Amino acid sequence: MCTAETESNYLTRPEAAAYLGIGTQTLANNHRRGPAYHKPFGRVLYAKADLDAWMKQQRVQPIGTVISHHREQAGRLRPCA
Repeated sequence: MCTAETESNYLTRPEAAAYLGIGTQTLANNHRRGPAYHKPFGRVLYAKADLDAWMKQQRVQPIGTVISHHREQAGRLRPCA
């Protein structure tokens, strides 16, 4: 039996899409590469923890930030005598 607390940890596809800030159809179209989901009795549900974990995996480090970091590190290095 699901409690109200347990039920609130899972979102329907429209709720999950809103949580992620994307369209419902976009989420549906990316079911193979998108966040993990559960399908009890044919109903698609997303765990909030899975949505958060998936979003963390989608993080991209901008190239300018990486280059800037390497330049800073190179400026700190001292040549060998």
